[in-house]
Amino acid sequence: MEGEEACEAGHFFRQPRKADCLPISKHPYGYVQRAAYRQPDLHHEEIVELDSPFASVVASGTQVYTFLLLGDQNAGKSTFLHAFCFAQDLNFLELTSYLPILASSFINTRFLTDDTSPPRDELPFLDTDIARGTVLLTLDSFVFFLDEFGLPNEEFPPDTRYVLVQFIEIGGDHLDSLMSADQEGADTSREMRDILDRSAALLTQARKTIYFINAATLFEPSATEYSGTYAINHASLGKLTERLSWLSTVLPASHQILFYLSRVPSGCTLDMRSVMPVVEAADRAAGLLPLALPTEGAPEQQIKLLLDHLKRTHKWRLDVVEVFKSEHLQEATGDDNTARSGGDTNELPLNVDKIVGTLVRLFQQGMQHSKREAEVFTFTHILQCWKSEFLDKQPSFYEDPGSEVHWLHADEFAEYLEGLEFCELPETILLQQWGKVGRRLVDSSLAIERNGETSCFSRFAITCSQAPGGGEVHLHCAQRADSTPSTQRSGAGNYLEMRLFYFAPLMDVLYSYFAKNIPGEFWIDHSDQPTSTSTTATTPSASSSSSSQRLSFLDDPSVRSRLGDAVKAMEERLRSLWQAVVDAPAGPEHERQAVHFLWLVEEWLHAQQMLAPAGDARLTLPSAAGATERIKALFDLLHRLCPQ
Repeated sequence: MEGEEACEAGHFFRQPRKADCLPISKHPYGYVQRAAYRQPDLHHEEIVELDSPFASVVASGTQVYTFLLLGDQNAGKSTFLHAFCFAQDLNFLELTSYLPILASSFINTRFLTDDTSPPRDELPFLDTDIARGTVLLTLDSFVFFLDEFGLPNEEFPPDTRYVLVQFIEIGGDHLDSLMSADQEGADTSREMRDILDRSAALLTQARKTIYFINAATLFEPSATEYSGTYAINHASLGKLTERLSWLSTVLPASHQILFYLSRVPSGCTLDMRSVMPVVEAADRAAGLLPLALPTEGAPEQQIKLLLDHLKRTHKWRLDVVEVFKSEHLQEATGDDNTARSGGDTNELPLNVDKIVGTLVRLFQQGMQHSKREAEVFTFTHILQCWKSEFLDKQPSFYEDPGSEVHWLHADEFAEYLEGLEFCELPETILLQQWGKVGRRLVDSSLAIERNGETSCFSRFAITCSQAPGGGEVHLHCAQRADSTPSTQRSGAGNYLEMRLFYFAPLMDVLYSYFAKNIPGEFWIDHSDQPTSTSTTATTPSASSSSSSQRLSFLDDPSVRSRLGDAVKAMEERLRSLWQAVVDAPAGPEHERQAVHFLWLVEEWLHAQQMLAPAGDARLTLPSAAGATERIKALFDLLHRLCPQ
């Protein structure tokens, strides 16, 4: 497309259209927009490459700050997230003078099961369900940023070299879907239900949030003789009140929300007289004495007073921190660069001072949702590596007796990372976390560790029994009491070999979140992390960090239902493989069938552990003559073929 080529080239004198720089890709689950930026010179100077002999030893710890953004439709959330990677903008160089960005990214996702509704109703962004923006800085640049704007200095772990600022956006349409999800007649697919469940779970444990209000819909020209005076639109105020009332029931008590008022008309004065009857009626309905509000004033001040008043009336459990104007794009002028479309936000340049001011204010007010290490990014890439490099190449593993199991190790993970077009974090960081994160996957039953040539069921004790007269065969499996968590064993470096699952229905349950670009905050629980009310916080130890990140999405009823379906499908396949083992004559074919059967038993055991950690599991197999001796022979065969 001509516009895309012009965008790539980056015309020096003309502001590009954002829509030309944000192509939309269609996927089975909906639509996606992506953008990325990497500063070549800084990246070369500050990032240790994977092929460097120092890649595995140079300190590359990363502190991640995550901010959670909510708000109305078309309120400027995506504009803010996208600003940090819009390198084609006329003012982007000025932005990098404040923030020497190593790399940044933007992913915007709209979940649609069909094409009946448009993916966007206003250029340039999709109508967001979930979006994510990341900004990577060196630690030195971040500390300089804190000092430059008088923000409190942080205490960082000794190995910290980078800081990643992450923004997660829950769009207005997604917020509406959350509010209506439990209503009778809500049209929600099973997959969308899973996503909504995780979004709701994230909100229930949110530390602090930022809410963007769209003044273009909340305000309307006042019926007065004074130009530039606006009144409150009653319908939009009702919608805002409804959303905040719902959030008050979901967010933790005394939850702090910082509000941003976007798309405020230039020189606007807000006249509150038309809305006073509505406010007074609500006061009377709540049995409260009416409070007087100033009739006119600056929009952000009037909205702050109105929100405080609504909180009192509706008994919200929320704390309104403050209300600021969001002016992240320059106002339209007569200049050709800013007013070619009468102020179309698709073509307005970035307002760098306001963008940096918003970022400063977020840190100043301590609005971080979480502060943690970068392990979740490594989680994501390990699963993506397994799927793309191995599972997709052997989609019918258990239907092909000639298939050989593959064990994933750090060198292969490094090869996968080298092939990525873009990565939110330096690849060396992800590689250095291979051992630590991999062992957490093992301890969470999401991966199988190699112990010798195979794991040989080292975590489980298995007994076999058969009904009298050669009846059904029962395998009883229990986790060994003396089984040591992988993360507590010595030598927990990068010398880990493991595999994930070859049984496609099971892997699909786990991978479905990553395939839809859903941030890790949605599927890892941080509910027991300490809350900090300032930007200075004590750094948790590695052990506490590991224990505080639980794979909470496995607790969702819909996910557990899908896991249960996958387990049933595995049991059917196991019975079929068992019959093949029983029927196959002695020889190489029998050995291959037997080993495949045992590998699938092991995957079945791990799936059972996801459903019931530390619980026992029982598998019933068809009758076979001498079954207990056959099972013992199978394990003897496994140990002979794959010695410890």
